[in-house]
Amino acid sequence: MAFSVSKQSSIEEKYGSADHGVVSGLYKLWRIFLPRERVTLVLLLGMIVSLAVACFIIFDNLYKLAVKYVQSRWSQMRGHALSTRLLERYLARPYVFFLNENSSDLSKNVLSEVKQLIGGYLKPLLDFLTKSIQGIGIVALLVAVQPQAAAGVAAGFAVV
Repeated sequence: MAFSVSKQSSIEEKYGSADHGVVSGLYKLWRIFLPRERVTLVLLLGMIVSLAVACFIIFDNLYKLAVKYVQSRWSQMRGHALSTRLLERYLARPYVFFLNENSSDLSKNVLSEVKQLIGGYLKPLLDFLTKSIQGIGIVALLVAVQPQAAAGVAAGFAVV
């Protein structure tokens, strides 16, 4: 089904003939590329929305990848620093200390205990802090953009 000429002329009556600047160029592009049939228009809009959603998903995944990389790198570097400090402390001990201690226990402390501390404590804490900061940022953005909606959401959470 084609758009009627009266529909196009009503646009010209409502918005004028658009003979000035950027609006004129956009109006001419609109008239050139406007699909004449509703099915084509729906397909075109569907493709545009699908492309926008795909771009959003790609950028969201890239953002999550970057956050996870930074978190992992930071926690691994903290583990490295802690292992290095522990090894330096062990090496600064007198020789008698090593006679009384089992060397496998010392190496286990330097390697696996630090790894367990980082994986079991630091990474979950860092993940919690990152998600908390993201949540606070979302709430702050919501308050800045739509204070009424933020108040409604806060009231909804207060009831629950």
